[in-house]
Amino acid sequence: MHDLVGQVSRLVEMGRVFVIELEALVYTCIECHTHLGLPSDIISKQILNFSRLFNTFLAERTSSSALQHIVCVGCANIIGFYGVSDKGGPYWVLSVLSCQRKNKMSSSESPLHNVFVYGSFQEPAVVGLILECTPVIVSAQLHGFHRYRLKGRLHPCIAPFETGVINGKVLTGVTNAQLENLDMIEGAEYERKTVEVVLTDTSEKMQVEAYIWANKDDPDMYGEWDFEEWKQLHMEKFIEASRKFIEWKKNPNGRTREEFEKFVHEDPPMA
Repeated sequence: MHDLVGQVSRLVEMGRVFVIELEALVYTCIECHTHLGLPSDIISKQILNFSRLFNTFLAERTSSSALQHIVCVGCANIIGFYGVSDKGGPYWVLSVLSCQRKNKMSSSESPLHNVFVYGSFQEPAVVGLILECTPVIVSAQLHGFHRYRLKGRLHPCIAPFETGVINGKVLTGVTNAQLENLDMIEGAEYERKTVEVVLTDTSEKMQVEAYIWANKDDPDMYGEWDFEEWKQLHMEKFIEASRKFIEWKKNPNGRTREEFEKFVHEDPPMA
């Protein structure tokens, strides 16, 4: 790291560092807030893979001659890695722990949130409606919890379980307004708490927020909820419920939360 700081210092002394200011929604270094990239340059949302970056330089990696470190010119922190694909195209991958989305045009400096999801919000078609945009989503594991089915409902819950492991997704860069939407649709039966997850692609640990079932001894919890089964049987119903939620939030018009809640409950058995 001292060598990297030295490289930046020498570049500054030689007058070769020109920090570029990007417009509107940008990705910035989480340490020094230097502008790094644009959402329009993202190649893959499963990882933060960009076609180009700004305000960075490359440094050799000791572990792999095929890849190079990406270094922020503002603080000399390693923020990702650079490589060339088999087809000859370059790729710039940022660590989700080293950067954050920020709307430069916004007057609000409220921090953004990373939220671990494990049920229907893993599906971009659903969460995109609730957040009114599709965030960058990365895979992660939550240890020490189990994902249960709930009697009479189509959505899961999680509760502490010593040896449990849950595969889910992290929604990155969630704004306060978007978090309010998640809070409203989850309701009082869930508690939003800070937990630690492990990112699937990089094994990095990350502090995130997650919705945990408030009644950990609820007798309605049973078995294990299955995401693939839900996609096949119930996804379309949840997409419709998400549309109803946004309609209700924008224009309640005397209706209640039950107007969209009924979509996420199991149909009663036929007489």
